Amino acid sequence: MASITTSFRQNTIAYVDLKQPVQPQLVNEHRDAEYLKLDNVNEDADWGLVNDHFKSVKELYMDGGWDEELHDDKVPPHWPLEKITLSGACDLKACRSRWITKGLVKHLVLYYPCHLLVENLKLAELDKDEHILPEKYHGKMIKWTAAEEDPRFDWEQHMPYKPKLEILEISENDARDTIFIWASSSPHLLRRLRTLSLIAWNGCDLWYTPGEGLELVLPHLTNLETLVIGLDDIYKDAKQLAQIFDALPPNIHTLRFRGSRSLARDDADHYQKWINKFDDPAFLPKLKTLSFILDLEDRHAHEGRDIEQIEGPPVTTAEAKRATERFCQAAERRGVKVEPFFGSWTESFTLALDRTPIDPEWNSA
Repeated sequence: MASITTSFRQNTIAYVDLKQPVQPQLVNEHRDAEYLKLDNVNEDADWGLVNDHFKSVKELYMDGGWDEELHDDKVPPHWPLEKITLSGACDLKACRSRWITKGLVKHLVLYYPCHLLVENLKLAELDKDEHILPEKYHGKMIKWTAAEEDPRFDWEQHMPYKPKLEILEISENDARDTIFIWASSSPHLLRRLRTLSLIAWNGCDLWYTPGEGLELVLPHLTNLETLVIGLDDIYKDAKQLAQIFDALPPNIHTLRFRGSRSLARDDADHYQKWINKFDDPAFLPKLKTLSFILDLEDRHAHEGRDIEQIEGPPVTTAEAKRATERFCQAAERRGVKVEPFFGSWTESFTLALDRTPIDPEWNSA
């Protein structure tokens, strides 16, 4: 917990395990705690005691425990919340708290969720068998519809409230599914985003959405200034991952990108194209800062990928590092500041996995 509460004084940090009797735990917890961590959230916990005891919670961390529960609707409206972290909520549970469905919290972290929905998405649109691959859904996948064709996806629709959500982090499991589903059902929640961190490198993704789902969402995030994105290559189409660069939000100032080694194959069609793009001031014209690394190993290859699409032997560590350096050098030539991907900036984000290259030989390659 220390790594995510360093900005709080020790006497303003509180912890409650909701599977244990609540009252005895509250005796030793400060009423004016600004950071509250709730473990093992469940329906039967005495939420009333928790809500009445604490008055000044600014940052709330809710862990679903082994039962992977959510219960965000139990969060009281009177707390001065600035940040909420939902950890481990899974199995088609829907967020119902106004803090989330109305975007009333400034900073939202979805940490290792799985099939986490928003309240107004029809569950009938999804198939609950999480083991079925998307191409077998026969029309049950969520389909993207452009804003001008369907008012449900109107990013500028007039709302009776203005969402305050500016920072969204989705770390692991079905991160690409989640951002697509949320954009499809509640695009207004995302339209004011200034910072998006999307980490998807454990292979548990793309159950419900098309391979190009992420590329359909990102261009709409026109207010986005900082994008942290980590993507492994689990696509059926071997050329899909490289298309992500075409979809990057146009106004970003800071890009932190961690990607698959497959992008480092120097004989691939995209390779030199994107080296040239990063060297071109017209590409992401407001870009000031870049962190870039291609070190992810593709341990979860899509079983439907054609064998003909696999080009040559696996990319070596040395080749991946050389490609990383070429991308960074191209950006530097146009005046972009290049920072290490595993730099001090990571302390501001809830990143999955550790903060070092996957390959221990990376630094010496």
